[in-house]
Amino acid sequence: MKKRWIAAMATTLAALTTTTATAAGVDDPLVYASLGVGGVDGSHESYKRDGSQLSVGYSLGYRFNANYGVELYARSLEFKVFGPRRDFEYPDSHVGVAAVGRYPVSQMFSLTGRIGVGRTKMSREDGVNPSDKTTVSAGAGLALEFGRHVAVTAGYERYAGINTGLWLVGWQLGY
Repeated sequence: MKKRWIAAMATTLAALTTTTATAAGVDDPLVYASLGVGGVDGSHESYKRDGSQLSVGYSLGYRFNANYGVELYARSLEFKVFGPRRDFEYPDSHVGVAAVGRYPVSQMFSLTGRIGVGRTKMSREDGVNPSDKTTVSAGAGLALEFGRHVAVTAGYERYAGINTGLWLVGWQLGY
């Protein structure tokens, strides 16, 4: 039952996005770069002790058509300059690749979604080398588009395996 439901949802999404891309007449590929700033928090020990942290995110993407693309991305997951030394393992940064979907809801607004996989660098301040983790990420957001090449974006990403969530507001430029 669950597999049939997932297959039906995937088929419906594919049909809707193909119809939207054809109606908009935008099938030209696009290379884009993004820069975002936000906050990271979660149930990981580092956020329980230190609270939310500043996050900076970078992306380089390729949009195949109006609705589908792929992205290489990097996110900082820790930005603490002062405070006591931490003798526990904490997430420091994440680098990965993601499949990105876009669904235009009006001429200027689009809903966005992403699913990716990447490597989270784990750190310690007591000299012990922790192991890095391969994690899956998923996210959703909005884009305010000023033409085909410029957009302001906002979104939430969740990183499985390290119990971390990330909010980013950013700027996207297409070439």
